[in-house]
Amino acid sequence: MKDSFFRSMTWLHTWVGLLVCWLLYLIFFSGTLSFFRDEMSLWNQPEIHNIQAQTDRISAQKQQIITGFDYLNAQASNAPNWRITLPEQRVPYLTYGFAKPKEPGQRRSKFEDTQLDPNTMQPLASFRETKGGNFFYRLHFDLHYIDVITARWIVCFASLFMLIAIVSGVVIHKRIFKDMFTFRRNKGSRTWLDAHNISSVLALPFHLMITYTGLITLIFMLFPYPAETSYDKGMRDFFNDVTPRNNVTDKAQGAAPMVKVNSILDQLYTKWPNADIRRVQVSNPNMAASTITVLVSPQKAFRDQTPRLIFSGATGELVAQTDEELSAG
Repeated sequence: MKDSFFRSMTWLHTWVGLLVCWLLYLIFFSGTLSFFRDEMSLWNQPEIHNIQAQTDRISAQKQQIITGFDYLNAQASNAPNWRITLPEQRVPYLTYGFAKPKEPGQRRSKFEDTQLDPNTMQPLASFRETKGGNFFYRLHFDLHYIDVITARWIVCFASLFMLIAIVSGVVIHKRIFKDMFTFRRNKGSRTWLDAHNISSVLALPFHLMITYTGLITLIFMLFPYPAETSYDKGMRDFFNDVTPRNNVTDKAQGAAPMVKVNSILDQLYTKWPNADIRRVQVSNPNMAASTITVLVSPQKAFRDQTPRLIFSGATGELVAQTDEELSAG
């Protein structure tokens, strides 16, 4: 019984690994590169290399946001969403964008973006279109060449296969700690097996964690049933419950002028005096149900969520926020 179990685990480890190894290599390789996606995108757009870094970026943010609200209100007062993305070290330009109406069959609205030099507040000349590092980021879990949903299912199953390969590999390693220090040179296939054992055992914590966390990011594709059975509207209600959002203005109807953005920023800086704002998002601008979400950079800290405050766009009232005492990653 013991021998047959060992053989079955060896067979499982071998074939599961062979079936998905090249796909997993692509996923790991593109995922590693996508960590530097902003730098690669910047490198692919030499037209913006001459933008000077701001000497006092945080103090300039308030005026950039005020100007952005004026610009977006003039350009797209009826757009469903606005966003202002502030410059940072890895992305040196300022972006004002608004969502265009969805076309038939479109999952998400496309954004019309205007990039500006944050030092002069002048629009930048059009620079070459490139996916840059975002190509590798999307390739990592969308595989680029096939339908997005199909690709994510494939990535999910490849990750599950890798988890099975890791667990079965641990089972068949009768001498897992001894194998970490065993390497026989010039022994043909035995040398390759020793190299395989050393590299897999040394990197085992990384392989296990990267596979597990990859599965967790797409877990609701694999196992949506707990949320579907616990909430009346399924996943939509679940995400509304766990994400800071506005539960008051959903019921508001009709048009309403936007509150002065200064009052929003004054509340933010009163709460977080040294806030480094990353992005401002506005949903349903110029409506009674509008919300203004201010996302703040967590700096070098690991956070469960990006720190954010959510205000009513019509009254300026703070209606939701992330926990101020978020646990470490």
